Amino acid sequence: MLQQFKKSLEQNGITLSTPLHRVKENLKKTQNQMTVQDMINCFIDFETKVRSLDLSDSGKKLVVEIVLDHYNPFEYDRAVSNLIEKVKYKYECDIKTMNLLELLFLVQFAHMYLGETSHTGVCGLSTPD
Repeated sequence: MLQQFKKSLEQNGITLSTPLHRVKENLKKTQNQMTVQDMINCFIDFETKVRSLDLSDSGKKLVVEIVLDHYNPFEYDRAVSNLIEKVKYKYECDIKTMNLLELLFLVQFAHMYLGETSHTGVCGLSTPD
């Protein structure tokens, strides 16, 4: 399945520097429900690229939102298209200025910052009360 995702991204010119509005259009057009983790796995250079990431103003705003809102939608198992919708409408970020690398980094940041609990909503884990 991952190879199909990679091939689809390549055929449609989707890279880590692609603006989120183009990623969203492509995922909608292809009806692709790829998760954030799938997307990260498609780009072998993700870890290298994230080291030199310079967040846009929208990306910086989302870092603050993640820190303040422990019930955020930044989950590895969330569909990328769904997360882009949340970023656009819930957090009112400009998805034309943010790129795919920023979005994937922010999921990684949320996971590291909030940790692995059912209360953060980051990992999607359920634990008994």
